[in-house]
Order: sequence, then C-alpha cells, then structure tokens
Amino acid sequence: LRTPPAGLLYDEMVFAPSVGELTEQGYLVPARYFAANKPDLTGVRTQAGDYNAKQLGQRMEPLLGDVVSNWLRIAKDRKTVVFCVNVAHSVAVCEQFKAVGIRAEQLDGKTPNDDRKAILARVASGETQVLTNCDVCTYGWDSPSISCAVLARPTKSISRYLQMCGRVLRPCIHFGQL
Repeated sequence: LRTPPAGLLYDEMVFAPSVGELTEQGYLVPARYFAANKPDLTGVRTQAGDYNAKQLGQRMEPLLGDVVSNWLRIAKDRKTVVFCVNVAHSVAVCEQFKAVGIRAEQLDGKTPNDDRKAILARVASGETQVLTNCDVCTYGWDSPSISCAVLARPTKSISRYLQMCGRVLRPCIHFGQL
C-alpha cells in the first residue's frame, strides 16, 4: 500500500468541538460518571478493532450483580439505558433488574419491529425505567428523557464509547421550557 499524495483524498482537515467544549456551550449536559468493579480483560482477543463479544460476555457475567447494585446506589431515580456485550448479557442484566423489582425491558437485533416500537414507547412514557440492549441503541437512537447510561460493555472503540455516552448527554427540553 502506498500513501496517496497530499490533497488527493481531502483538501482540508475539519476539527469538531470536543465534548468539553460542547458542554461549556450548553449543547451537552454536564456528565457525572462512576466506575464499578473493573473486569479482568487479560487475554480477551481483539476482533475488528474491539473486544471479541463472546469472550467479553464471559468476563462480564460475574459482574451482573454489580451493575444492578451500583445502579440502585447511584441512579435508582433515573430512566436508564444499559449497553451490554451480547444478547445473552443483555437478557441477563434485564433479569437482574427485574429480580429487584425494577421495570426493565431488553432489546436486541432480533426484537420484532412491533415489539421494539412498543418497548421504546414504554421507555419514552416512563412505564419502563431501564432498557438493556445489545447494539440497538448505541448509534443514532434518541430518547431525551433518558438521563443515565450504564456502559456494561467495555470497548476499545472511541467511536462506540462516544456514541454510548452521547445517548444521555443531550439536554432534555420539554415544550414550554424553550
């Protein structure tokens, strides 16, 4: 592979504002973040630039209770989206929330469209407080009333990380408060 001559692909570099700058300007809300027990990721392979989902899911399984107990301690009054490693992990985390009486539901790529719409409507209305998911709500999903994100899915991808965090950084503006 040869490096193309300067200017062949792009004429100029565009630099976007940082998360900090966007927060200072009021386009994003200030974030508070907490870290729970760190999983041992030694030996987890990298696949397509991120952790291997199957191996990562096995490493995250022992921490299921930590996700719920830390959420109960820190964010029990918040509508929450939980980003999980794989479908089995998302289902297991959802069941952990339900086991302690939290109204939780789960989405993944195989959730039928009608069910998905109904689940997201219950999340939007507040009927469902916690939404666990595997790669459904990471990119492009918008539910402004969600104010907590649980990243129960370690990642090596800065893009994935920023997208997950971005789901809760936009201000929630209610009509009449513009």
